[in-house]
Amino acid sequence: MTTSIAATHGTRAMRLAATATLLLALLLSATPARAATMGFEAVEGLFPEPSISMDVTSAGNAATFTLRNSGVGAITAIYFDWGSLDNLFGDPAAIDDSLDGVSYTDDQGNWFRASPRNMPGANGMDNPFQADFSLGPEHRGGVPHNGIGLGEYLSITWELAGLSFEQLLDALNTGDVRVGMHVQSLADGSSATGVSATPIPGAAWLLGSALAGLLVLQRVRGSSPS
Repeated sequence: MTTSIAATHGTRAMRLAATATLLLALLLSATPARAATMGFEAVEGLFPEPSISMDVTSAGNAATFTLRNSGVGAITAIYFDWGSLDNLFGDPAAIDDSLDGVSYTDDQGNWFRASPRNMPGANGMDNPFQADFSLGPEHRGGVPHNGIGLGEYLSITWELAGLSFEQLLDALNTGDVRVGMHVQSLADGSSATGVSATPIPGAAWLLGSALAGLLVLQRVRGSSPS
């Protein structure tokens, strides 16, 4: 009897915890998302998908795209395809390449255009990628010391004139807005290109965790003594 009561109390506690987590996730998901993290998928070559990511964050009336590299090789050329929103985006408001070894602007803050101007492999995609904006590192040679290497990042900020941050995230979710990149100096000496994949806002991660908690609860209930 004591064991049965303890098991019942444990199950109730787990049920309450899972319900609370789910309610928190639902509340957070009802509020406007202010950030998202995106992965990348290969377009050409052995693109290092697990080690390349991009954070998209709200910065007042602007949005900041932060590209990160946690693996081998170096991100060099970066491309933005604004899709149907191309008339809302001009030049970036700011580019942060302040890390030593990351050099995409000159001493006056002018950025260097990517070469080539469109992402390699863009025309072979089912939905061809057309770069509306591109930039590349200062020097073409020795790319690991000029592009975005291991543990490095680059941030690019745009004003959101006539566009909300939530609308921008929606466009990223649907693939209307895409970010592409060229990665060079991979382990085998090759290069590859990749394009942004669907972002997952932080609230969605919490919701997924809550649902996983409910699944665990169901399993525990099914295995608990009656």
